[in-house]
Amino acid sequence: MHRKKKGRGRPKKEKKRDWKAYDQQRVRRGEMLIPIGKAQEWNDELKRINDGKEGARFRYPDHLIECLLFWKCVFKCPLHHG
Repeated sequence: MHRKKKGRGRPKKEKKRDWKAYDQQRVRRGEMLIPIGKAQEWNDELKRINDGKEGARFRYPDHLIECLLFWKCVFKCPLHHG
C-alpha cells in the first residue's frame, strides 16, 4: 500500500531576481583593473628591454611577472589557457 506524499503545508515563496544587477555582478566578478600609469610603465619597459633583439626570446618586466603571480594567487586563475 503506497501513500501519497503530502506537501509541507506552506507554498514556496517566489524569489524575484534583478537580472540586470545580477548580470552586472557577473561581469564585474572577472574584472581586473590595472592603473593606466602602471600599464604604460610596463609598455615602456617592454620596449626598452627588447629593443634591437633579434632571434632571442621576448623578455618580460619583473613587475609584470609579479603582478601576474599576484592575480594567480588571489583570483586562483591559471597563467595560461590550454
